[in-house]
Amino acid sequence: MAITHAQVFHALAAGGTTLVKTFTGAALAAGNAVVFFVQIATQTSGSTLTTCTLTAPGWTITQLIAPFTSATISATGYGAVFVAIAPDTTSKTFTVTWSGGTATASSFDEELCEEFTGNDQTGGTTTFDAHSSAASDTTYANLSVTPANDNDAVWFAVSDSATNAAGIYTKGADDTVGDMAEWAILSGNSGVPQTSSWTGATGAYLQVGVTIKPAPQGRIKLEGGTGNIQLESITGAIALG
Repeated sequence: MAITHAQVFHALAAGGTTLVKTFTGAALAAGNAVVFFVQIATQTSGSTLTTCTLTAPGWTITQLIAPFTSATISATGYGAVFVAIAPDTTSKTFTVTWSGGTATASSFDEELCEEFTGNDQTGGTTTFDAHSSAASDTTYANLSVTPANDNDAVWFAVSDSATNAAGIYTKGADDTVGDMAEWAILSGNSGVPQTSSWTGATGAYLQVGVTIKPAPQGRIKLEGGTGNIQLESITGAIALG
């Protein structure tokens, strides 16, 4: 079973003053891989944040990319990435909490979240097998990420002024104000850097890239001379004879 795109899990940009944000989401199937890009702009230029958490009842969520920003970004935007294997299909409230540093309020926040199916079920950095991030307050640049397995899904998200995905990518989560995600399903390409491509992206930005490992594939082994067909999988073998 190849990995495929399941759905846009959530996409939203909103104003507000609190450092605690909530949104709701429901997976299409238990076991699907979900990746979350969360971003915030502090209300006071130069104020800092050091910590971000994402929680939801019944979900085990892993931080893949810790809070990051450009060292000189004037709007003081921060981003972070979280990943999870969906435990069920029930709608849940997800809570994003930013803290640490000197920031006490926000002026803007966004979440871009995507769901994939046909993925490895392990979770963490085994399933989400590579990641990267970059930010600047001046000139936009594409981002690369290098998959650790053949046939991965590759996913990028950008906080900027993008108007569409470009190149090999299909547009995913889109908050309609220039922040969006894009995805592609690779054929082979383990160890080969994959580079984002956008229409309209320019100027200051935050960007992340994540690759997602497909589920292990079983195989049929024919044993000559015995008349047996042996079915092998990642967990064991069943011999039919």
